[in-house]
Amino acid sequence: MTRETHIKLLLQHLDKLLAEAEKRTAGRWKAKNFSVLLNDSEYLSILESWTTTAEDAIFIASCAGNAEAGWRATRAIASWILATDAQSSLLTDSILESWPIELLQ
Repeated sequence: MTRETHIKLLLQHLDKLLAEAEKRTAGRWKAKNFSVLLNDSEYLSILESWTTTAEDAIFIASCAGNAEAGWRATRAIASWILATDAQSSLLTDSILESWPIELLQ
């Protein structure tokens, strides 16, 4: 697989992740006991049908905003790489190593 193809797959994957993230409740999520505090006032209870533990769900929810920011930053860098033909740079190597093909399928 070429580096260009890998970057294009990464961009598609990030677009899917960000589109899915838009469906969540907006705002900064914080962990509070066994619920997730939304916007410092709303609560989302942990559903009993989840196969994860309450602690895992709290951790995942509290990371949402930071993960989305990382996806947007990675998307901007990957787009810049394609636009500037910087595919042989150390930055490109680092990005592609962080996002192996297995994560994009």
